[in-house]
Amino acid sequence: MLKNVLPLCFSIAIVHILWGQPTDPIVPDRPGLGESAYLVPKGIFQIESGVNIEWDRENGIHRRSYTYNATTLRFGISGSFELRAAANLQQDYLSKLLSEQTSELGLTPWSLGFKTRIAENKGWIPRTALLGNLAIPYSASPTFRTSYIAPSFLIPMEWDLSDQVLLTINTGAFWDGENAAPAYFGSFGLDYVLRPGLGVFIISQIALFER
Repeated sequence: MLKNVLPLCFSIAIVHILWGQPTDPIVPDRPGLGESAYLVPKGIFQIESGVNIEWDRENGIHRRSYTYNATTLRFGISGSFELRAAANLQQDYLSKLLSEQTSELGLTPWSLGFKTRIAENKGWIPRTALLGNLAIPYSASPTFRTSYIAPSFLIPMEWDLSDQVLLTINTGAFWDGENAAPAYFGSFGLDYVLRPGLGVFIISQIALFER
């Protein structure tokens, strides 16, 4: 059975640190739930970090998850390929009816991956990239450590509808490090530039899990 999950997430506190002389504007993957099809330019090292908050309530069980330093390191190898690494410090809260709240804090599996360009936006052909990651569990805290390395892949697609409006669609699959069956991810987002350096966005995402 496939189960739809629609978590509500917020991302804040974006930080960028660059070494080199970038000629292109910074296009981070944060703060949205989806990923950008843009790559870090060759020779540029970029850090993106923030805070994620997620919660859901089902069958009397309330779960909250706080990721305090959702940090991604990105380095441009060429104009069409970048390397990526990520690590998170996460705290989960679980409460049930008529029971005390429990809490777990620790490091989640760190990930190593890449992003490569597939196509540029030309007419209805979207700007497209392929993003692959491996979540490595061995250094994770016992609470968040998985039994196996967990792969994932994502295809971000973007259309420049105008100088101010960007349409983004992501689709992909990921494994949880415990089960052989993958879960599937999709997102739809619109970005609007209010003025140079300031914009707003709205995004909807869905995850489908096999049972």
